[in-house]
Amino acid sequence: RKMAAFEASVRAAGYAMHILFPPRGGEGAESLVQMAARVRPAAVVLFPGCGVGEGAAAKALRDRGIAFLTIDLPGGRGDAVLIDRAQGVYDAVAYLAGKGHRHVAYAGPLDVRTRLDGFERAVREHGLRSVMFDAPEDGREAARQWLACRPRPTAVQMYTDVFAMQFMAALHEAGVRVPDDVAVVGFDDRSFAALAWPTLTTVAQPNTSVGEAAAEMILKRLAGEDAPRGRWECVVPTRLVVRDSA
Repeated sequence: RKMAAFEASVRAAGYAMHILFPPRGGEGAESLVQMAARVRPAAVVLFPGCGVGEGAAAKALRDRGIAFLTIDLPGGRGDAVLIDRAQGVYDAVAYLAGKGHRHVAYAGPLDVRTRLDGFERAVREHGLRSVMFDAPEDGREAARQWLACRPRPTAVQMYTDVFAMQFMAALHEAGVRVPDDVAVVGFDDRSFAALAWPTLTTVAQPNTSVGEAAAEMILKRLAGEDAPRGRWECVVPTRLVVRDSA
């Protein structure tokens, strides 16, 4: 949805979009620049999951005078569109606190801070008891940790909707009821979230808005508009979607 929204916006402005898939690993940035040099684009947008970080690619693109923008890559110094995942998780945990939950958990890869910062802030500000389940691969591992926990948290914020579905499936197999025994919140608002049983409360990522914001930003750069403090940056908010699981 990010890419589709971006493509529609730049096409309306008279530009065509080429999609390049550089290989992952150390050669990614060099390969991207080589491909970009052949295509001779007006600008390059680095989408999430492209395998190229801003650092190496930024210098190479700047050296060739190619404007570029990153999407969802925190910590960069160039033009960027970011998703406020921390605030999204904060809002979800605040919602759980408002529902009376005093012992909450976070489940997912604990080396990714974009969500954890919001979780920890909500726990601190709402005076909640908390635990973190390190589950870097899938939600079933989080379910095993939740089942072994004493006392068990009454609500869990999951890393993604996929993790949440895996978590709920494992709990269902163990005879645990959602949301009666534990409330579950996902992250993404994937299409299947509304079809889950129970339907999944989740933090929706604004993919269409991200694509549109990226297009607006890159078109301003191409038009030669002066960016505030030398760079364009837009932080797009998330939205809590309340369903039956929490």
